[in-house]
Amino acid sequence: FEDWIVKNFGRTLYEMFFKTYTEKVWGIPCDQIGAEWAAQRIKNLNFFEAARNALSKNRNKNNKVKSLVEKFYYPRHGAGQMHEVMAERIQKSGGKIHLKSRIKKINHHNFTRVDNIVVTDENNKPKTVPVDYLLSSMPITEFIDCLEPAPSKKIINASKALYYRDHITVNLVINRANLFKDNWIYVHSPEVKMARVANYNNFSKDMLANKNSSAISVEYFVFQKDQLWQMKDKDIIKLAIDELIKMNLLKKKEHVVSGFVIRETESYPTYYMGHQEHFDVIKNFVKKFENVELIGRGGQYKYNNMDHAVYSGLLAAKKMLGTSNLDPWAVNEDAEYLEEKRQEQKKNINVTVPLTHELAQS
Repeated sequence: FEDWIVKNFGRTLYEMFFKTYTEKVWGIPCDQIGAEWAAQRIKNLNFFEAARNALSKNRNKNNKVKSLVEKFYYPRHGAGQMHEVMAERIQKSGGKIHLKSRIKKINHHNFTRVDNIVVTDENNKPKTVPVDYLLSSMPITEFIDCLEPAPSKKIINASKALYYRDHITVNLVINRANLFKDNWIYVHSPEVKMARVANYNNFSKDMLANKNSSAISVEYFVFQKDQLWQMKDKDIIKLAIDELIKMNLLKKKEHVVSGFVIRETESYPTYYMGHQEHFDVIKNFVKKFENVELIGRGGQYKYNNMDHAVYSGLLAAKKMLGTSNLDPWAVNEDAEYLEEKRQEQKKNINVTVPLTHELAQS
């Protein structure tokens, strides 16, 4: 990663702009991160393209660099609105959604077909569920751990070699409007632990109960063994407020009306140098199961955006229903945004358009 960035942007911009933030996200030095992550997330962008984009009056017309996209669809009541609509459609079609449940075992026949899964509910009561097709978005490492019988030591060791970065979001309501004009601010400063701040007022005004307030989130990237993860919620909220004040994004702590903390495990698959060899071992192994498709960021161990993650699930469902031959693993394989290919491959991705467009309009 470090070599790729220095080659495309120079040492000064690397140390000023890329290094600290990237190391906050991944928790390892930049010279231990694979270059494929940079190529995926910053494709077609270099110093000259960035400068031209900043100075050009027509920067959006012929822009092919996904990192410089300035417009995108967003649900008026937040990303959760998409999940609510999906759940509603599943249930209207006769499907069932079991919340507060956990997969304990994935029982299979000779590593060729999954027969059933064992699930426990919130009371830890087990239930065996027969399986025709299994679409798994659980972390690929947990999928391997749940297999019964267990796979070979080679597969288990490859799985143990992969790991995810965990994530803490501090959500705050501020009794002030117009805190800053950006959707996101990426925090490169090494003086604070926060990595990113989002202002949801700038995503959609309909997300606010009080138009004179602001809803913001402060993000921290951690491992579960870190001290930050072990802190109590009230102390993490205090840390976020103090750092917002330190960065001049908030004037006084008294302006904070309320706050809560969300902890997410296995949020980011880690692209450390050498991970690909272990990942390929697991991917090739799982492909032997005729009725299993791994989907999403966790299931595919792929650092995709949410649209790509959802699209992989939609393609997997179509593939198992026999209505599509498209490979879910190919989503974002060449690091292109779906928006950039919408006109070229419209017939292949219409399935994603009605949902996002409808939510943006409703």
